[in-house]
Amino acid sequence: MKYLSVIACLLAMIPYSQAQQLAEIDGAIKIGNSTSLTFESGTIRWNPDTSDFEGFVDGKWVSLTNHASINQTFGSEKDGVTEYGSSTAYDGTAGNKLGVCVSVDSAHAIVGANGSNSNAGAAYAYYYTDGGWEQEYKFLPSDGATGDEFGWNVDISGNRAIISAHKNTGNGSGSGAAYIFERNEYEEWNQVAKLTPSDGAAGDFFGWAVAIDNDIAVITASSKNSLKGAAYVFEFDGTNWNETAILEASDGQSGHRFGWSCAIQDAHIVIGAITAQSDKGAAYVFNNDGSNWTEQTILTAPNGMAADRFGRSVTISGQYIVVGAYRNDDAGPNMGAVYIYSNQGGTGWNYNSKITINDEPGMEYFGWSVSLDGDYLAIGANRDDTNGVDSGSAYVFQRSGSAWNMVTKLKASEPGTEDNMGWSVSISGNAVVIGAYLKDAVGTDSGIVYFY
Repeated sequence: MKYLSVIACLLAMIPYSQAQQLAEIDGAIKIGNSTSLTFESGTIRWNPDTSDFEGFVDGKWVSLTNHASINQTFGSEKDGVTEYGSSTAYDGTAGNKLGVCVSVDSAHAIVGANGSNSNAGAAYAYYYTDGGWEQEYKFLPSDGATGDEFGWNVDISGNRAIISAHKNTGNGSGSGAAYIFERNEYEEWNQVAKLTPSDGAAGDFFGWAVAIDNDIAVITASSKNSLKGAAYVFEFDGTNWNETAILEASDGQSGHRFGWSCAIQDAHIVIGAITAQSDKGAAYVFNNDGSNWTEQTILTAPNGMAADRFGRSVTISGQYIVVGAYRNDDAGPNMGAVYIYSNQGGTGWNYNSKITINDEPGMEYFGWSVSLDGDYLAIGANRDDTNGVDSGSAYVFQRSGSAWNMVTKLKASEPGTEDNMGWSVSISGNAVVIGAYLKDAVGTDSGIVYFY
């Protein structure tokens, strides 16, 4: 970890005769050198039995340097893709659901665990260094409460992260909230804002989906107005985050679930509505003209069918938008499909191609999650049975001209029935992060995250 040299220096200052005592620095950091003493949370010790620094967290000692919760398998490759390992939460327990959502940007990743702390929720920050991913921080909101499900959805952009708690009760039961965190030059994350809508109400589930791009954040409330749904735009003015727009579908109706998914890039916002268009689903693209956000186009699936759930997942990068329809039947019942739209030459968003897979019999829910970065596309198939019933997997595709070719299929190195690997995926550069939120890694449904 980044502060181990400081810890080592502090430990060296403790006289040998005081090895069984506890040294306190400003009453905040407590450092000892005994394996027999029991300390409160915040205590750091050197354990000679394991030759490791340990911290006391939630009644147990946890390694600070070599997390047993991070199983890094360097050098393992699948079709040229290196598997860097998997991770559970350092304080993981049953029901945490680590990996319910993931987001990666360059060398930083955020992973949600909405079931942690009696469903109060949490999220974890990871940092890529020295050939592996390290868990470096646990996010908790300033006002978290049991049942909020903080960590339900996350996104990261540069030194900012947004984490939602769609069951927060600030405006009534299930009204929802979202939190902005910023990372400083010391790699420390701090909460800088709590966002709630101007018209928030009980049952809205504000924070169902979130996305952030630099100074702009999008937060959806898919259950608002009898499941009609809405999305909210917040912008940072240099001092505060302010609500600047409320987005609704031009053809919105009760039950459409506008806001089931969202994505943002520069002046474009994409919002999925899984039961719009006579239950076929749709994705709405909004454009900013410099002053206002207006609906630019409605994306639908060519020959789409009712219950395809087109819009379950959306992503945007460059001149391409990708939309998942995880219950599409073209490759088999509930096998799923992914649709790609392009805006070449700025002439508008047009259908480009469709991706399906048929490497496993039975439903795969291919397209449950999608993430696009440049020419590379990651797609989750959380009901794939390759490693056991509903073990799940993910696929990586690369664009070549107008064609999208499969690079590899990613699956866990160990079998896992009902793990749901691929429930969440995120890709940035050459890094792919995949969540399996129901894996019984350190307890039933504790969850796990995989790094490639």
